[in-house]
Amino acid sequence: MWDSKVAKVLGDQVIQSIQVKKISSSELMILYDVTGLFVAIGH
Repeated sequence: MWDSKVAKVLGDQVIQSIQVKKISSSELMILYDVTGLFVAIGH
């Protein structure tokens, strides 16, 4: 995903979904059935 950032990680004991915010429009969307998350820092 480009031009987006993770706003929230949702789930009780494990990740179930994430809320993503699009930088250019501030639109929020939820990605369901997420089983893992990798965050890259830098380039």
